[in-house]
Amino acid sequence: MVDARTPSRLAWLLVAVISVVLAVAIVFLILGIGTPLPDESFGFKGWGILLAGALAIAGFLVASRVPSNAIGWLLLASGVSTAVQELGQQYANYGLFTSAHALPAADVGAWITEWIWIPSMALVALHIPLLYPDGRLPSPRWRTVVIVGTIGAILGTIGFALAPGDLESTPGVRNPFGIEGADWIRNVGDVVMLPYVLGLLGGLASLAIRYRRARGDERQQLKWLLL
Repeated sequence: MVDARTPSRLAWLLVAVISVVLAVAIVFLILGIGTPLPDESFGFKGWGILLAGALAIAGFLVASRVPSNAIGWLLLASGVSTAVQELGQQYANYGLFTSAHALPAADVGAWITEWIWIPSMALVALHIPLLYPDGRLPSPRWRTVVIVGTIGAILGTIGFALAPGDLESTPGVRNPFGIEGADWIRNVGDVVMLPYVLGLLGGLASLAIRYRRARGDERQQLKWLLL
């Protein structure tokens, strides 16, 4: 029999993991504060800290109070991946540009930022819209959207992670895990992202349909999500 306090403890554990990872990321952010990120990097410096913190708070509130609702756990999982992405980016920025060769495997940090955003976004922009607000799909037929979008996310992640040559988000840095000679991986990776995009659009469509059908509290919850 599972202890009733286990979900709350797990939620606290995930928040602790996010907090520790972000604390280390903040250290490298401060150390490299004067070094700009590559122009190809997404967002402003430290954006991942704010996002991961918001995901951790929202996820904890849902997961600890309504553990049966998958949304809280999805938010926490996305918070973990976003925190890891931020750490990878700040670690790489310091180890590659602020103080070159000062850190081991700085290129691995850059490599992490190259692909981890795909599953992280899939959790927030694909699965949560389909499950919001009660943690269940609008109907069984929406499983197709989940499957198609998830497959696209998985294949896209693999493609970005293994594409040879320079990392797109960090030009001049070779992919340490790229399969040399397999230049087709990058092109295939772009193509297989199409099901992922279709899944994201399907998630938005499910929200629109729910909103049209919703009444009372559920409609207010949907307004909150849109806000």
